[in-house]
Amino acid sequence: MMKMTGRILFLFCCMTVGALCGRADSPMAAHKDAEFTEFFRRTNGWVAGDSGVSIPLSEGAVLWLFGDSHVNDFDPASGTVPCLFQVRNAALLQQTNIIKQTDTLLSGSPAGSFIRMATDEKLWFWPWSGFQSGGTVYIYTVKLQRAGKPGMFDFKEVGRYWAKIERSDLADPTSGKNGNFPVSFSKLRDFKGIKFGDGFSAEADG
Repeated sequence: MMKMTGRILFLFCCMTVGALCGRADSPMAAHKDAEFTEFFRRTNGWVAGDSGVSIPLSEGAVLWLFGDSHVNDFDPASGTVPCLFQVRNAALLQQTNIIKQTDTLLSGSPAGSFIRMATDEKLWFWPWSGFQSGGTVYIYTVKLQRAGKPGMFDFKEVGRYWAKIERSDLADPTSGKNGNFPVSFSKLRDFKGIKFGDGFSAEADG
């Protein structure tokens, strides 16, 4: 989780530097966005998680993706969540450009993660980024499993995939309530250690 947090900070720094470099004549000052601070201050459904990626969808909606997450485990008495998360990935569906209208997307028990290929808890996915093309949402994901190492970083990467979800299924937050959310997978070839997937650009001739 420390690694993912660092990645978020790095991306924010890049975004800030990019904004300043792009407008040297009138630099944009950083500020606290009170509306989005409250958007992520939650006491039920998804309440905390690492990473944090947004995918614009049709009809003004937004899909927010998270890695290891806490769901429905906020303790109002202490204002805290337990030390360990329960799910390996989760999602929030922002139904319109009104940010308060959201649903937490999960699969059914036992694991509960939004993107799942099997019920084997030794295998899981972390979403990185994605986009919508036509009626399908493509999510670039990394598949991981236990590596048998001591300590909290007992995992290794075992593949990268496109996770494909129909936009119409995302419109129904109960789609995965009684089983796995309807996701299909396409495994990508081995890129020999090359890492990519932090974002995508739509090219007219691509």
